[in-house]
Order: sequence, then C-alpha cells, then structure tokens
Amino acid sequence: MQSNSKHYALIALLVAALAPLPMLAQRTTSRTATGPKGKTASSSRTVTPTGSGRTVSSTATGPEGQTASKSRTSTVDANGRTVSGTATGPEGNTATRNKTVTKDANGRTVSSTATGPEGNTASRNKTVTKDASGRTVSNTATGPEGNTATRSRKTTPQ
Repeated sequence: MQSNSKHYALIALLVAALAPLPMLAQRTTSRTATGPKGKTASSSRTVTPTGSGRTVSSTATGPEGQTASKSRTSTVDANGRTVSGTATGPEGNTATRNKTVTKDANGRTVSSTATGPEGNTASRNKTVTKDASGRTVSNTATGPEGNTATRSRKTTPQ
C-alpha cells in the first residue's frame, strides 16, 4: 500500500510540473493621503502581465487636482529585453525613455535613449564583453547638446 501512495505522489508531482503555468493576473494598487487641512492626493499603479513581459501604468493626482502619469512596457526574450516608457507632467509635457538590452555568449549591450519635454535627447551605450583574458566594460554617453563622453574599464583575473 505504501508503494502505491509513493506512485500517486510522484504522478501528482509530475502533473503539477508539466501543467502550464497560469499568467499572473493584473493588479492595481491605489493610495490616498489626506493632509492636516483636509486636502487629498492620490495615486494608482496598475501592472498588467503580457505574454512576454508587462505593462506598468501609474497616475498621481495632487491636492489641487493636477495630474501626472507614466507608462512603461517591457518585453523579454532569449536574447535580452526592451523597455519603453512615457511620462506626462501636470502641464502636459511629455518625456520618453527607451532601453534595449541584448546578450550573447560574449557579454551584453545596453542602449538607452531619453527625450525630454523640450525634445532634447540624450543617449547611452554600454557594452560588456567577457573572454578568457577578463571582462571589459565600455560606456559612451551623448548629452542633449551633442557632447560625448567615453569610459572603458578592463578587469583581469588574478
């Protein structure tokens, strides 16, 4: 009898392990604060899972009714991930940010670009490579005026 219960337990474990995992549900978090003079501020954040990542949206409302919001979408695959986001301020000004991370057997590359409300753009590229001689990290940043800075660092095993 004990042998059968071990088999049933093993079968139950196999079925549980082989069953497809359910997608996580959307979740929303809301907060409200009331100050000493009775004025309130609130915020809400919603996380929505997608097939290959998630979308996060949030909104904040100040005590005078001014509203700001932001949204970010991220996707992940075997070669890396991509994140893009938009923020809108109380005056309607919008800023965006995009980031891509790619990886392979030799390391990874991170590229990001941010655009401010006035249309000014800044970017950054980071490359990390690994081989038998060590690890090299190279960074290049370009500011809104077109100025570029570069930095590189090599770490070797002892």
